Amino acid sequence: MTTKSPSSTKKPIPMLAAAIVGLAVIAAVIFVFQNEFTLDNPILPAAQPRLVYSNFAASSEQANFQSSTGAPYVTIYNGNLASVSQSFNAQLTSGENEITYTDIPSQIIPASVFVLAPNANTQILKQEYIFDTYSSEALLQRHLGQTITLVVDNGNSVQEITGILRSYQGDIILETGSGVQSISRGSIVSTKFSDATGLNTQPSLVWNIQTTAPGSQALNLSYLTNGVDWQTNYAIDYDEATSSIDLRAWADVSNNTDYGFDNAKLSLVAGTINRASPAYPEYYGGKGAYASADAGIASAPAPSFTASSVSEYHRYDLAFPTSIKSHSSQQLNLLEAENIPVTRELVFDSYSAGAVQATLTFKNNTAGGLGVALPAGTARVYTAVKNFGQTFVGEDTVENTPADKEVKLDIGEVFDVRGERKVLDTSYPSKNCTLNRVEVKLTNSKSVSETVKVVEHTYGDTTISNNNFPYTVKDAQTYEFVISVPANGSQTLNFSANSCYPIYN
Repeated sequence: MTTKSPSSTKKPIPMLAAAIVGLAVIAAVIFVFQNEFTLDNPILPAAQPRLVYSNFAASSEQANFQSSTGAPYVTIYNGNLASVSQSFNAQLTSGENEITYTDIPSQIIPASVFVLAPNANTQILKQEYIFDTYSSEALLQRHLGQTITLVVDNGNSVQEITGILRSYQGDIILETGSGVQSISRGSIVSTKFSDATGLNTQPSLVWNIQTTAPGSQALNLSYLTNGVDWQTNYAIDYDEATSSIDLRAWADVSNNTDYGFDNAKLSLVAGTINRASPAYPEYYGGKGAYASADAGIASAPAPSFTASSVSEYHRYDLAFPTSIKSHSSQQLNLLEAENIPVTRELVFDSYSAGAVQATLTFKNNTAGGLGVALPAGTARVYTAVKNFGQTFVGEDTVENTPADKEVKLDIGEVFDVRGERKVLDTSYPSKNCTLNRVEVKLTNSKSVSETVKVVEHTYGDTTISNNNFPYTVKDAQTYEFVISVPANGSQTLNFSANSCYPIYN
């Protein structure tokens, strides 16, 4: 038998006082949330950590708050897509738990979300994506058919108009005691709503997790998101005197989402991945939630990335962590190479209308200082001008180029060298053949001679004859003539092309 001490008999008084204080606090909280919610000065919940726990078996108790742990792994693909892997710790109790996680961009692809619990005693029962967040449109949608109050400035005075919201598509339509009013959104100073429950400050992932191993557990989250992209920009310094170029490639990484990735381990993937078209449009609005299924380059002097092959693509891993801030872009050094031998050519294509194009061609090999996979991007060519510095002379697109393949850049039309192609006459040796007699005249207004490659495109089964300059066959329907044009002079190419089609009975 336990005997109470005299002091213990005095405990009911402070306990009663504490109960009274507790009731007062609860009443104050209820009063705050029953007040009107005003859009221009909203009563938002206090900022919370991004990982929130609650336990179904002990819903009356507030669980601990925690945030993501470890650096995220971010892999960015061409085409506005990124793959993100992130680990975080969950403080779980025995039984069924609910976890809300908000360390995600709003452009996440919900169906791609995958969370793994390495502990064999832990099972993911369900996951949801909740995207109904605070916005004027969401609040208006929630209050369709309900009473709201508008503060309206009509130019002469400011007044409050209270009524039932009938439409918010374009102007606001209110049904008031005096009738139905159409109110221009431009005149609305603020809007007062009676309730804002059910809305979140940011998109959230929610999991129901069951475990028989209570305590802190590491969970691994992976997902895809739109809004993150990268592209390559090449800066090429062309030295005509040495017939060489210096090449610098920059990876331009852009994050157009509302979420930043701090100290991310970044990889870039070059190549076109296949993405399935959705069977139906994905839904990203309205009430409720989206529920998914239960469930180093040797040639570069100082490269930032190391290159490797992954499946059918090429991957570039950044050598150091970087923070990818929301709504921002950054340029990262992808690769560099110097003194790459380059061939300059002037090309007149029979498809063009008089223009002679200047091209630069180089080999992507180790002998030339490269020999790595070059991702597709835009190449801008510069050349040094005496007493003026570097001058931009043209740009072209680089395709995804494997090692040991050529890169050809069209940098622009040549001002002083022109070409003109004419068909002098046409005949038909047989009913399935066409014979064209062709003349190509090249003129050079420069004080030095120039060599021009003439490219002729044919069709059918073609035979070239009566040509006054030799040619090479590039493919079955492309022939090339290389012609030297003297300074301040001209040169004329003549040939006949007999093109035949098979006869089908």
